[in-house]
Amino acid sequence: MIKKNVFLLLLLAALSTTSFADGTLSWTQSTYDDFFKGTAKGIAVRSDGALELAPGFKVVFTSPSTFLWAVVADADGTVYAASGAPARVYRITPDGKATIIFEPKELQVQALALDPSQKGVLYAATSPDGKVYRISKSATGTTAPTKTEGKDPAEKSSVPVDASYSASVYFDPKTKYIWSLAFDPSGSGKLYIATGDKGEVFVVNKPVENKPEENKPGEGSVFFKSDEAHVRRLMFTKKGELIAGTDGSGLIYRISATGEGFVLFSAAKKEITALASDAEGNIYAAAVGEKRTGAPIGPAMLIISGMLAGNIGFTPPPGAATAAIAPSIP
Repeated sequence: MIKKNVFLLLLLAALSTTSFADGTLSWTQSTYDDFFKGTAKGIAVRSDGALELAPGFKVVFTSPSTFLWAVVADADGTVYAASGAPARVYRITPDGKATIIFEPKELQVQALALDPSQKGVLYAATSPDGKVYRISKSATGTTAPTKTEGKDPAEKSSVPVDASYSASVYFDPKTKYIWSLAFDPSGSGKLYIATGDKGEVFVVNKPVENKPEENKPGEGSVFFKSDEAHVRRLMFTKKGELIAGTDGSGLIYRISATGEGFVLFSAAKKEITALASDAEGNIYAAAVGEKRTGAPIGPAMLIISGMLAGNIGFTPPPGAATAAIAPSIP
């Protein structure tokens, strides 16, 4: 009996020790650095450490072209993609079906803009020594296989050509590069064109039509001349202000209705590659390239506003620069 009791006591002691060893452990993770050590599955980690459901991603279309330079989408969810090598404009429906609607002789289709006043009308800018083309769909047409005769075998594509679309030259700025297109959001029909080699922004007035003329070209002129070699990006803010980003000194301009430019910001990087704005009027710019010779090239995110960089949910890669300023109003 004594031996049995001793055995039970030893067993209880062993169980007790085991229970303490396997007790509940807790820890707290609340910062971006904490979460960055793990693997996010279906969630996004913001720069302030907050977690939220991540957006879903799926491949809609894989282009046979080497480069995709610009993408725009209409109200129906149809996507238009500008490409190079070979130069084309693809029309991609929400279910992923793609057709070629424009195939110019130039090397690249660099920029796209949808006409806000005419559904289904698209403008495409080509480079180098390119032009701005007006692309529209006729009432009737057919879809035919892509013609590959005389092309390099590597350029052959299974994407069909939509022969119901036609293109005509809308404006020829007679400059080396055309980088960006932006329509005036006021409804005037004016198309602004950012160009390179001479750093000019052109404005093309919508043709005055007494009767519908689908391919009538617009008349344009130099609207703004920068000291930079290239005006790389154009954007209208929610307030209707025209913003331009350059290549050379990484300048961001606000351009008045009379074509007068005010420098809002001079980035540490040399080239402004993208622009965006939010409902509060904050301007966001992506920039690349070092101004100093021999320095490593890396991306940057610039926030031209009074907000802190940590509030935007963006963490730049190692070595990138992040800055936030409040621009002065001239």
